[in-house]
Amino acid sequence: MSDKLKVLKKQGLFVFLDILRLHRKKLPIELRSFGDVYVKQEFRQHQDANSRQYEMFLEQWQYYLADLKSMKDVKQIGKKISEEDKLLLNDDQMKTLSQLEEETKKTFKKE
Repeated sequence: MSDKLKVLKKQGLFVFLDILRLHRKKLPIELRSFGDVYVKQEFRQHQDANSRQYEMFLEQWQYYLADLKSMKDVKQIGKKISEEDKLLLNDDQMKTLSQLEEETKKTFKKE
């Protein structure tokens, strides 16, 4: 493992822990459990990424972390993904996005 990747992984650990902490602090239990599982899966899936991939992965989670930090209440969660951004997603990412949308709809239907 390169030195750069070691530094990125250490940063990733802090981002991961901050996200879980903010989930506990700001999200209702239904969303928190869903969000925690999703975050853990994503970080697990990227353990073997190279430096460039992990850097891009971490950057996106840092954006999410910044959104969580600025969130005042649960009604503010998330934001619409632009069509331009959707075009940048690969097939696996589109599948994950669709699954996330379905699970979110199920969660909010229960309420």
